[in-house]
This record gives sequence, C-alpha cells and structure tokens, in this order.
Amino acid sequence: MISIIMPVYNAAGFLPETIRSLKEQTCGDFELIAVDDGSTDESARILSKYASSDPRIRLIRQENGGPSKARNTGIAHARGEWLYFMDSDDLLHPDAFRKLTKAGEGFDVVIFGRVRNVFDDAGGLKKRDTLSLPDAQMHTEDEMRQYLRNVAADSRRDVFFSYIWNRLIRADLVRGNALEFDENLRLGEDFVFNTKVFSCTPRVRIVDRTFYWYMVRGSGTLVGKFYPDELERRKRMYAAMTGLYEHYGEYEVCRETLEINEGRTSLMCMKKIDFPTCRLGTKEKIGYLDSFLKDERRGYMVSYLRSKPGKRNMVRRVVIGAGKALPVYLTGVYR
Repeated sequence: MISIIMPVYNAAGFLPETIRSLKEQTCGDFELIAVDDGSTDESARILSKYASSDPRIRLIRQENGGPSKARNTGIAHARGEWLYFMDSDDLLHPDAFRKLTKAGEGFDVVIFGRVRNVFDDAGGLKKRDTLSLPDAQMHTEDEMRQYLRNVAADSRRDVFFSYIWNRLIRADLVRGNALEFDENLRLGEDFVFNTKVFSCTPRVRIVDRTFYWYMVRGSGTLVGKFYPDELERRKRMYAAMTGLYEHYGEYEVCRETLEINEGRTSLMCMKKIDFPTCRLGTKEKIGYLDSFLKDERRGYMVSYLRSKPGKRNMVRRVVIGAGKALPVYLTGVYR
C-alpha cells in the first residue's frame, strides 16, 4: 500500500481536482493522509466530506506549523509500504502508482519526471515545460558515487534532489533511520530531506516518465516569495548536499563543481530583491546583498563568473532597483 501524505493549507479551490486525480488511480491500494495545517478557508470541510465517503482518506487537523511539520505528522500516521508526498494543488497521472510500484521492486526510492505549469496571478497559463531524467538504476554505493558525479556536472539533474513529490520512498527506510523534515525550513526542506534519504541507501531507480503535474500559481507561491533569511536557507541546503557527497567520499572530487553551482544559485538568490514580494528598502537591500558578499559564497560566485564570462552582466542585473551605491559592494564579484 502507498501512504500519500498531503499537507493542506487554504487549498479549497484546488482540492477537488487534486483528490480526483488520486481516486482515478488504476492502482487503488493507497491511503491519503491529508494534514490540514490550520487552514482558514473551507479546506477542512472539503476534506472531511471526502473522508466520510472514502475509507482510504483520513483527515488530521493541527495548528499551522508549515509543510515540514505537516509531513512529519503524516509520516507518524502512515501505514503503507511506500510513502508519497503530494502537494494539495497538483495533479498525478492516473497510471502513476501502478507503474511506479512495479518499477520500485528491489529499490528504496523511485524517482520520476514532472510537467510544470506556470500561471499568472489571474490564473492564466504562462509557461509549460517538462523535465525528467534518463532511466537509471543504482544498487551499490559505487553506482551512487558515479551518479552523484553526474548530478554535480549537470544542473538539469537538480530534479534528483530538489523535489519531494516526484518520488516514492520505502516507509521502512524513513522509519528505520528516524528521518524527518526540518521544521525550521519552509522552502528547501524537501532538498534537505532527500539528501538524508540518499545517505541511507544507494538503491534508487529513476524512471524516464512524467507522472506529476506541478502547478506554480503566481507570485504568491512559496517559490515566488522573497525571504530575508535566504542566506541561512542556502547554507543549510548546501551543507546537506556536501554532507551527502562526503558520505559517499565524493566531496573532494566534486568540490570545485559544487562551489561553482552554489555560486550560480547564490547570484539567483541575490536577484530576488527584484521580486514583487520583496518589500525591503534600499538600505535593507544593501544589507541583504552584503550578507552574501561577506559569506564564503562570494568566492563561489567569483568562481562561477570566471567559469562563465558571459554571465558577468548578471551581476549588474542583480542590482537593478537597489540603488547606485550597490556596485561598491559587488567589486569583489566583478574581479
């Protein structure tokens, strides 16, 4: 059986369609643990109605604590052989569970691709793209080491780390290693959790199929928000990743590439001062950028820009809207 763990917060407008995509699965051997995370809309009422008519659906209500806490609650109540973490406003292909449980025989993790639909604030579709990884099977630590080298060299393989809804995970692996989501993180928590999972097993299957429809709904989504503590989040995520590479003895081999990749990501984080959700004044923006430039990430950004000379103008674009004083703070990156 598959235990679907779904954090829910004010998703009333999307729940019926999301749950329908689960009820239409050709493999019906699942339970849906919907954790209402203190919603203030009709989410709890909708979930309660579904739970009363379908014994596979359970509703758990708790005070708002974020998606990590909700997922940890779901793990504690799960009874299935597999764990699957799904967002409350996305969709799943009807044949996903049947195909994936078969592909997962002899493995602890099964990873698959996604279709991303990006909507504007008015609900109109702006962009659609597809991402999956080539079929792969890992059974041994040596095979995992080689794959981690490939991940470091190919940024498209971020899908290997970056999401939680594109994989099935053996419940015994999670329980046996007391794995939990970091409840202090509200973005990037899935990345950190995935590194913990991979540290516990090399038995990973990748299926080159897109079973998940990921909906990015305007600037109000988590990925579209600006967070003043972005640097701390980056530190936790990078530490988790380098810890995984150290676990498999690949950190020194991949160190330069990992640092360059972190430099690129750090520049992208700095550019978030241009997000509509950033409400910082000029002085605060300077402080935000300065925190990155006084961190070791300045060296990573320099390495990235040296490896990609054509990207130097990216630094100049970072400072748009932040005031003329900012180039003084970026001289260490220009050189």
